[in-house]
Amino acid sequence: MNIRLASVVRQPSSLIGPAAIALAMCLSLAGCGRQDADSTAGKVTSYQGKPDTPPWDGSRWHGDRQSWERDIDARAQNQNDYVRIPN
Repeated sequence: MNIRLASVVRQPSSLIGPAAIALAMCLSLAGCGRQDADSTAGKVTSYQGKPDTPPWDGSRWHGDRQSWERDIDARAQNQNDYVRIPN
């Protein structure tokens, strides 16, 4: 009985393909883990920056909200192509 060992035992070069696939799968799954990052040096309880003001409190409208809304609506109509193009 003549059994060739080459047909039974796998060659090392034939193991490279499955090993490369297994390595690629392990590396791709390694990026799926969740890591909590704490980027703050200390716990900040409130916003420390400049306080926001309403847009109508500027120098042009002097706190008049209705005037500001009319100007915003007029600006939107000036940018509307359906209104700008003559029939």
